[in-house]
Amino acid sequence: MKKLFYWILSSIVLFSCSETELLDNSIDDQLITTRASGDGLYDVLGYGYDITKEYLHPMSVCNPVLDIEKYKQDYGERLVTGTPSFGGDQMYYGYSAFDYLKDMTKETKASLQVSDTAKQAAYSGSIAGGTYFKSAYSYSSKYSFASIDAVRKLKYIRINDEKSRLMNYLSSSFKEDLNRLPAEKLVKRYGTHVLTNFTIGGRYKLLFRSVITNTTENSVKRKTIASGLKALVGDIGIGVNFDRNVETSETLTRENKHRMLYVLFYGGTGTSLVYDLEKGLPTRIDIQHWESTVNLTNANLTDINWEETYPIYEFIQDPQKRAEVKNAVDQYIAGQQIKVLELRPMYRMHSKRQKNTFYVFTKSDADYISKKWGDESNGIDGYICVNPEPNTKPMYSLFSKRSENTFYVYDKAEVDYIVHKWGDTFYGLDGYMLTKPEDNTKPVYCLHSNRAKNTFFVFDKGEADRIVREFGDTYKGLVGYFYDAD
Repeated sequence: MKKLFYWILSSIVLFSCSETELLDNSIDDQLITTRASGDGLYDVLGYGYDITKEYLHPMSVCNPVLDIEKYKQDYGERLVTGTPSFGGDQMYYGYSAFDYLKDMTKETKASLQVSDTAKQAAYSGSIAGGTYFKSAYSYSSKYSFASIDAVRKLKYIRINDEKSRLMNYLSSSFKEDLNRLPAEKLVKRYGTHVLTNFTIGGRYKLLFRSVITNTTENSVKRKTIASGLKALVGDIGIGVNFDRNVETSETLTRENKHRMLYVLFYGGTGTSLVYDLEKGLPTRIDIQHWESTVNLTNANLTDINWEETYPIYEFIQDPQKRAEVKNAVDQYIAGQQIKVLELRPMYRMHSKRQKNTFYVFTKSDADYISKKWGDESNGIDGYICVNPEPNTKPMYSLFSKRSENTFYVYDKAEVDYIVHKWGDTFYGLDGYMLTKPEDNTKPVYCLHSNRAKNTFFVFDKGEADRIVREFGDTYKGLVGYFYDAD
């Protein structure tokens, strides 16, 4: 082959299906009422919480660790609650899924009370395994993420006390399980931390995902995704008020491609939706209905004060048990860290001078070659894996000096043989191609032009057959699969 997102004071977003495409209506276009855990008085005070699951999600709350009723009998004045209504907006963004989660951990101040291990895996469930991102590809390095949470806080709940006293008020079930369950199972049942200071109310989330290919600089990608979301909420008429200084420019905003918007809510009654923004922007905004449904009977967590939220093992008095549970917490958190699938874009180039089709892997390289040599840049054909993954094979690139042809082989021994026998130039390992189809992949068919002495790929069997029929090119078969370019 010759070398290719002021609290939204008025906001549920009601968009018609004719304005933008709703994906998977059975999942995404549904009316949901979320409900609070706990007793309606102290809610989930003293409950366990799994820091690796989706941020503030009801299912991230585990079983009760503290006996709040018993504590209330002795120190009821130290149980502090209040019902002032207030709110605000919070924005998080990252050049990748992992960087986005890291930003959430920092901005919510969860990093204040968690170990270095926990910082690497906190809130992983906000991306991996959620409603919308079920496959590794859906949160691969191809994508950047940003979100805005519009928060309405209805009640604060906290314990004005120290751990040294609270550990004398463990729930009966936690005490029993502490003595009978392995530490690993205890952590899965009760979580990694204990909730002692939090607020409840409603949270409306706009999650934005895009593809940014104009740069490989992570700092620029962060600015680009943040600019894209901030511009988007302006375009659809939502006013936001957050403390973060986000640069917005038309140039940065335009670099967000294949844009998707995921609308979610926690607390109240509303509709969770998905929008393909490449098919058009929503034009009608009215979130007042959703806001009016948020009340204390259906409220969810809206904020955790991590300065007063402690690891579960710090409530255990026995030194040996504490050490065992600490080790189990660390291992559990480490095991929940998301693995971002590293992908490489395949920019297809064609040299008219050499009649050679070849690939490069950055937009800057494609632009440089086009400018310097006049070669054609034909865009991204697809994506390959940077590292070896299940269901992949290596792609070794070689160049034949005799025929001025760049081509791939998939076995190192074959590389060595070709170099030894024919003197071809070994360019190196470009990445890893899928060997079997998966979701969001396309087949790669290899052909060789006998006229131009050029090896190249096409991605449709009908096209391959047509080329062979019309031009007499040699069909070399189905060689693997690329992840889709769009």
